[in-house]
Amino acid sequence: MSDRWEKTLDRSKDNYVKLIRLSPGLSLANQPLTKIETNALDLKTRELIALAVAVTTGCKECIAVHARKAASAGVTTQELGEALQVAVSVNAGTVLSHAGKIVDAYESMTEDREKKLKKN
Repeated sequence: MSDRWEKTLDRSKDNYVKLIRLSPGLSLANQPLTKIETNALDLKTRELIALAVAVTTGCKECIAVHARKAASAGVTTQELGEALQVAVSVNAGTVLSHAGKIVDAYESMTEDREKKLKKN
């Protein structure tokens, strides 16, 4: 892992320690994936999901943490690529969904404006 990502992890760990000191209960909200009890999903799959979520949310620290853990869990380059392809595809769907809402809002606004112009 490059120095840049190591520094990200170090800063993230330092900030996390500060947060836990301020509010110890926060540690319960962020359980490591190794401690989550699952029957169907192995650690590799959980880390692939975590990376897909991390890239979707744009969480730099999450990307660094889960890239390291995914490598340690034995995630292959092909598995990583496919997981990221799913994340990109889902995000594209979200963008298309919101784009439709924009068109709907625009049409509504222009219809309202046209009605007002006709009244004048």
